[in-house]
Amino acid sequence: MIRKWIKFIFPDSKPILGFNDRYLAMVASIINCHTAMTIYFTNAFFTIPKFLYFKKWLEFYLIVSVIFICTRKAYLFLVKKYPAFEQSRARWKRIPLVLLPFFGIAIPYVKIYRPKFSIYLENYGHPNFYNELVTGTIIILVDLAIYETIYLLLELKEAKIKEKEYQNKKLLFELSGLKNQISPHFLFNNLNSLLYLIDESPEKSKEFVHKLSFIYHKILEGSQKDLIAVSEEMEYTNAYIDLLQQRFGGNLVFNVDVKSKNMKVIPLALQLCIENAVKHNIVSKNHPLTISITDKNGYLIITNNKQLKPKPFSSGIGINNIKDRYGIITDQSVIVQENQSSFTLKLPLIP
Repeated sequence: MIRKWIKFIFPDSKPILGFNDRYLAMVASIINCHTAMTIYFTNAFFTIPKFLYFKKWLEFYLIVSVIFICTRKAYLFLVKKYPAFEQSRARWKRIPLVLLPFFGIAIPYVKIYRPKFSIYLENYGHPNFYNELVTGTIIILVDLAIYETIYLLLELKEAKIKEKEYQNKKLLFELSGLKNQISPHFLFNNLNSLLYLIDESPEKSKEFVHKLSFIYHKILEGSQKDLIAVSEEMEYTNAYIDLLQQRFGGNLVFNVDVKSKNMKVIPLALQLCIENAVKHNIVSKNHPLTISITDKNGYLIITNNKQLKPKPFSSGIGINNIKDRYGIITDQSVIVQENQSSFTLKLPLIP
């Protein structure tokens, strides 16, 4: 029964404030009453009969509770109308409206009810009317400041959560866009390779198409994932290496020694690194290109000897795509090392 009355007097404010202030309101009413009694009747607790003091305290508690309930409703109405964190200034400009219930209840109580029915404490008399109004206003403003501080902190926390959710959605959208670049990019580059083989060897071109179909299928699968096991990445990387060696023969040499098969990398990163090396460097009988793939100290390391083509066409996807996707998923960075004779890419291995 008591709980029902409490819920009726202090209805759930969580949908408005973000927290249920029911027990806070009950405690605040008691504190407000005690504060007022201490100010108006200093030391009365020690100098007058306890029963009489308690009756006076109940009288004060009743009026203070009614005022608090009404001002609370006014504040909740204000928050409901101006709920956003950015609207806090608009709320504070209208705080005087929240004080109206206080004046509407306190003035009739002091002027009409108290002279006729109020309990009189000997040697204390009734508090000064104007002092009561000033003290009551200050107490209510302190209550409102506490409420507003809690509300603003919760709103700020909620705003940070929403901002984080927005950033996560934005990153996922960017990641999806980066992944979507890969499939057409891969197909475009390998169709160009196929053109070389068609003229050179129809049989090799047929084999190339079969392997290209297999690899493209694996790429479509891998592009749906954020991370992929090194073992799975190596599966279609080896098939891709076969395609390249069909085109370049012994002019393109691979040295592969990877042991961290259970670690993870972003999908298609290794294939893009190889593609980048072939695209930017001369691959010929007189200038064979050697690409080494190893793992060490938490990195997958791809190194090639440097024999650059004269300004090859570049779509700008390769290395930038790898860096951007790693930047979205992890704080670890892709390391690029370059000197006159070699070019090295280090891809972070993720547990």
